Parts: sequence; C-alpha cells; structure tokens
Amino acid sequence: MIHGYKRRFVVQNIRPLSIVSIIVMTLAAAPLLAQTVTPTTTPPAPSPTATQTATVVTPTGTPTGTPAVPTPTPTPPTAAVSFDESNLTAGEVVTASGSANDGPYCLAMVSAGVFSIGSSYGGTPVSSVDLSITGGSFSGVIVNNSAPAGQFDLLLLLGPCSTATIITAGDNLGAGSGLEVASAAGIPSVSRAGGFAILSLIAAAGIFLLWRRGETSTPF
Repeated sequence: MIHGYKRRFVVQNIRPLSIVSIIVMTLAAAPLLAQTVTPTTTPPAPSPTATQTATVVTPTGTPTGTPAVPTPTPTPPTAAVSFDESNLTAGEVVTASGSANDGPYCLAMVSAGVFSIGSSYGGTPVSSVDLSITGGSFSGVIVNNSAPAGQFDLLLLLGPCSTATIITAGDNLGAGSGLEVASAAGIPSVSRAGGFAILSLIAAAGIFLLWRRGETSTPF
C-alpha cells in the first residue's frame, strides 16, 4: 500500500509546463549556450608589401670656380695683291702692293690669262722679284723697271722665285687683265707677225720708189 501511494504521489505532482515557464527557462539557459559556442577566429589580413622607390637627388649647388675662357686664335690675313696702277705706258716702272702671311714669296708679272688660287703656274713670267713679307703686308714693290706694251696679270707665288709655283693670290685672275701697257708713241702694240707684215710693206714701197726713179732717169 505504501509503495502504491508513493507512485501515485509522484505522478500526481508532475504537471505539464506552461508556455511562460518554457520561455523563462529558455531565456535563463541562453547565457549558458552562448558560453559553449566556439568562437571563430578570423586571421589578420596580410600587410601589404612595401615598395621601395629610389629617390634621385639632383645636386643644386653652384659649381665653384670660373671656367677658363679659350684664347681666340688670330685669323691670318687673307692674301691679296694688285698692281698699283692698272694703266701704264711702255717704259714706265711697274709696282705692286698686297698682304699675306709672313714668309718668302715670288711676285710675278705674267701675260694675261685665267688662273686659280692653289693651282700651279707653269709658264715663264715677264718679270719677277723675290719678296719676304714681314708684318703681313707690303707696298710699292717694283716688279718691272720698264714695262713692255701689252696686257698682264700679277701673281703671288708661294716660296722663292727659283722654286715657287703655287698661286696664293693674284690681280684679276679671270679673263680680264690687271694691267694694260700702251706703247710709248700711243700706237697700239702689234704682234711679231704684224710687225713683219709692216716691214714687208715698207720694203715693197721702197722697191717701187726705186723702180719709179729708174724709169724717170732712163733717156729715150
């Protein structure tokens, strides 16, 4: 009997839980559930790799000292020669002036022609004179003491007259002439062939006169 009573007591004391009780119990158990949750560990983000940038340092200092100024090389004078007179009469003195680097030269009076600087003169001068230039110039140098009639040019040859051939300067190197010399009587100069023709005419005239004289002196 006793055991049957106790079993009935236990069964009678167990009552169904109300909804409010269930909610209260759930809220009470929430902290405990939160403590048992395994926290998720988030790994730290990797740090960005540092990029090294080279910095170029430009010098801003002012250089000390004054740069050396080169000494200008003096420019040698340009060679130039000319007759002092462009028109003369046969028998007059021919003089010339000019400028060139210091040194030995040959001043030559030649028959008129076409020449060029740096070329070689292979003819025979009408007259020539050795010239030693000092100070870069010369003037009034006698090239011919008694000018012949004709047309002439003036050449300045490099070196003494015995060996000089290279033309360094000249008076009227083109087709014209640097000097014209008229005959002393004002009669134009003639060539050798022209002179022979004139002499032939004079001889013929003399023979004719002698023949005429012989004709007039012969008696009938």
